[in-house]
Amino acid sequence: MKLSLSRKANLEGMLIGDQVTIGGPGVEENIRFEVLRNESGFEIKVFDRLVKLDKEPFSTVDQVIKYIETY
Repeated sequence: MKLSLSRKANLEGMLIGDQVTIGGPGVEENIRFEVLRNESGFEIKVFDRLVKLDKEPFSTVDQVIKYIETY
């Protein structure tokens, strides 16, 4: 999934405790990413419709962007 500049900016501006949702049925996409910023970095949950497919930890926002764009 190619991320727009505004989506990348949203991820880069996340503070500890923030959560960002990318994709999903609300924007007519089957795959949804939920990105949570915590004290140790980022956690991504990947869903296909309502089924959780994956949960991955990352330490930097660049890793998060690369993971989403190569998914």
